[in-house]
Amino acid sequence: FAAALLAWAGLVSLAHAQSAAFQTLPTGAAINMSIPLFKSRVVLVDLPTGRVAVGNPDVADIVVISPTQLYVLAKDIGTTNVLFWSRDNRMIGSINLEVVHDLDGLKSKLNQLLPTEPIEVYSAQRSIILKGRASNVTSMNAAVRVAEGYLAQIQTAKQTQEFEQQSGSKREDKAVGSVINLIEVS
Repeated sequence: FAAALLAWAGLVSLAHAQSAAFQTLPTGAAINMSIPLFKSRVVLVDLPTGRVAVGNPDVADIVVISPTQLYVLAKDIGTTNVLFWSRDNRMIGSINLEVVHDLDGLKSKLNQLLPTEPIEVYSAQRSIILKGRASNVTSMNAAVRVAEGYLAQIQTAKQTQEFEQQSGSKREDKAVGSVINLIEVS
């Protein structure tokens, strides 16, 4: 019985991991998608794709893997849309895409490092908000420093884009954001 339960748990975990990595775009649909910074998804479409357009290429890259599979890479915090056309120039669908901080990764790291501290994590534009209670100032400061490390990812992306200058982007605002500390110390 225990072996069967473990096998079932493994299948559920695999299915969850696959559903997080893949997103289906039914023909004619407009879907909303949120991807953490520097993460990716594969979008599956019903009809072979002939053309793809990204509203803001600073936010995401799209690579056609096959006529019905597209790879979406989150490059910078922000929003954009992606439009898909079939080979005969009919609109297949669209994605409203939001690239966000890796909040799940940050929450997991805070829970691992400070398991007794009920600290919540939010994203607001390019900033990370920490809210909750800490038992002492040391724990609060540790949470802030860990969150600042996640903001450093954005700084790395900014420096890479400034170095490469290949996108031809006219975007002026590349501000990194800040950690907004709303943690109360008990």
